[in-house]
Amino acid sequence: MKKTDNNVVFLAGKRVNLRPIEREDIPNLERWINDEEVRHNLTAFLPMNRADEEEWIDSISKKKGTDITLIITVKGKPIGTISLHKISLNDRNATLGIGIGEKSYWGKGYGTEAITLILRYAFNTLNLRKMCLSVFAFNERAIACYEKCGFKEEGRLKEQRFRDGKYHDEIRMAVFADKWQPPKI
Repeated sequence: MKKTDNNVVFLAGKRVNLRPIEREDIPNLERWINDEEVRHNLTAFLPMNRADEEEWIDSISKKKGTDITLIITVKGKPIGTISLHKISLNDRNATLGIGIGEKSYWGKGYGTEAITLILRYAFNTLNLRKMCLSVFAFNERAIACYEKCGFKEEGRLKEQRFRDGKYHDEIRMAVFADKWQPPKI
């Protein structure tokens, strides 16, 4: 771990750093999850308050062996979160989750760089062989990002998720360590 911009940095990239989540992140987390545009692309749909976010952060430390959640920062500013869920050292796979909460940072490649950092860590440090994720079929920006990062569609759950008064497909995607090529960023 190295320290820059007065923040601990767990994984450092060219423009993006990933660091452990802290209680001081709660105001941002609460704002992001309650923003309708941000929440639209997430599985979360209920309002969250400070106590809910505190409980969530407390639950993260109880899942140390199976989950890792990090804050994505740009020049020390928190812009979102990225997670590895259900890490299985036996099966050597995990599920990726990412959310860029600061909308002014959408579409600028920060998600691509954060995913690249965490995939490098998952494949080269944790020795995982497969990373999976789920995405709403209507989230074209995220799908393009995931494809750029090497993910390929493995399957589709028809009309799985309810948004905007109708059901939408959920796409399951994956990337394998032995086929992964980091994108040019």
